Parts: sequence; C-alpha cells; structure tokens
Amino acid sequence: MGEDWKLRHHRKSSTNKGEVKGVEIEEKLPTLLEEAVVPKRVVKETFKRITIEAEIPWDKLSDVMRGVFMPLNREGAKISLRMKIEASSEKGMSKDTFDLKVKETLRQIGAKIIEEDFRN
Repeated sequence: MGEDWKLRHHRKSSTNKGEVKGVEIEEKLPTLLEEAVVPKRVVKETFKRITIEAEIPWDKLSDVMRGVFMPLNREGAKISLRMKIEASSEKGMSKDTFDLKVKETLRQIGAKIIEEDFRN
C-alpha cells in the first residue's frame, strides 16, 4: 500500500432523501505503522489493602455481594468480613430462633462467633 492508496466512494444519481448527487469522498489511509493512532496505556492507581466500615441496610446485602465483594474477588483480593448484627423487637425474639436458625446457620457456614449479647 503506497502513498497514493486512496479509498474512493462515488455516489451515483440517487433519489433517496438526504443523499447528494455526484459527491466524491476521498480518505487517505495510513501507509506506515507510525501513522496509525495507538492509544496510550493508562496507568491506574492501585491499592494493596482496603478497609471499609459501613452501616448497611439488611435488605441490601445482595447488592453488597454484587457490587462490593464480587468485584474485589475478581481483582484477586482475599476478603474477610466481620459482621455485627443488631436485632430488636418489641414482642421479643425466641431463643429457639436464635439457637436453631441463626446460630446453626453461622456454624454451618464456618463463621466464628466472637460475641453474643442478649437483653430484655
């Protein structure tokens, strides 16, 4: 491909709306590799460690999984999570619910219970 390599388009007579009759378009194509536009490499800022403490509504946990943990995991991060659960109810919560559901689930997923506190 030499200097005189050109891309030519010639529109013939046409009645299509928006087209112009007899227009010739010339565009010179790059002949050397140096003439091609090569985007510069962007250096992104990186971190070795990230710590975040946040109060999160319980009904947004799936959003946290999708928008926080999954992207960090894709970056190859080793993620640890420390969770503090505070629950209150005017009518009270049964000890059976705590023992048979909450505590058992935490045990099954390998969670380490650091502290428990019960109040009336």
